[in-house]
Amino acid sequence: MPSATWQCPAGPPNYYLTILHSIGFFSVPINFLCIYLVWFHTPKDSKFRYCLLYVQIVAFFVEIDMSWVCPGYYLFPMMGGYNIAITSKIFSGHQNTVALLGITVVSVFGAFKFCFELPSLLLCFIYRQNAAADLDQKFKLNRYFINSVIATCHTFPFVIAFCLLESGLSHQEMLKIVATDWPKCMHVFENEGFVIYDPSGNFWSAAVGIAALAYISIFSLFGAFLGIHTMYILQKVRFHLSRQTYAVHRTAMINLGLQSLIPTVCIIIPFNFIFLVVYNDWWQFQEIATNTLFVMAAHSMVSSTVLILSNRRFRSLIVEKFENFSKPFLYTIPVEATTVRISPNTTILPRN
Repeated sequence: MPSATWQCPAGPPNYYLTILHSIGFFSVPINFLCIYLVWFHTPKDSKFRYCLLYVQIVAFFVEIDMSWVCPGYYLFPMMGGYNIAITSKIFSGHQNTVALLGITVVSVFGAFKFCFELPSLLLCFIYRQNAAADLDQKFKLNRYFINSVIATCHTFPFVIAFCLLESGLSHQEMLKIVATDWPKCMHVFENEGFVIYDPSGNFWSAAVGIAALAYISIFSLFGAFLGIHTMYILQKVRFHLSRQTYAVHRTAMINLGLQSLIPTVCIIIPFNFIFLVVYNDWWQFQEIATNTLFVMAAHSMVSSTVLILSNRRFRSLIVEKFENFSKPFLYTIPVEATTVRISPNTTILPRN
């Protein structure tokens, strides 16, 4: 049962929005650099760059949305929060039905973008497995099966968006929930755009979590299978490949595996912690749970950094560009060599 003694914070801490904006500020150049390297400095005949570009662009848009466009402040274990960006003024007056609909659409669209990270990563695993299977056709997976998997995975954003749209509550319903479960938190309605979801009062709120768990579990397991299967294929055909070809496939697979760890560390683990806070009504951990949004918001920047540092071509290019850029600033004063001939009869007296 929700705690009737918990008093929600009146607003976000002073550092909250500053940190989110700082993440977005540093993320922009790093993401642009990564996108530039992926598009212009990967082999043009490789379709793998399209997968990487898909992953980076989706993650970048999500990060900018969380840090600049629609930064939210959440009041876990209450499944509620509000937009603290300047743009939230557009939907001021939460008691207005049109305004409430506008806020709901913004949150739905944010979740819609977020969910595209799953199919984008899965596409990269499918491509790597297919590229490895080209080395030995007996390892090829059924084409229609793979296409069905891709199509089904891409329904994830639409299913989540639909469930989230249907899970909206009226202003009166939200007032009743907060007054009953968190009576000392009624002041949250003074914040423009406050929205709360309640699984017990609306089945669609629970459907969001169920659908997300099902999609992420199934397609993450399938992605793991593709990764293991790809490494198995490479081991089988290793002795028929040149050292360079094997190294290219192996390095690409390792890089992709590292990139897949980023959503696990930066998104899934924080989400699981938030779930525990909500499920167990750990209101004492509200600030910690809310601050995990910093980790989520930085996931694109971390992913781009990992991709750049784990790719030898990208590292070499950055070092080369940096050296070329810094040469004009490293000005050295030329030293002219002079010779002095001293005859045998010359005596050099020390200067007093």
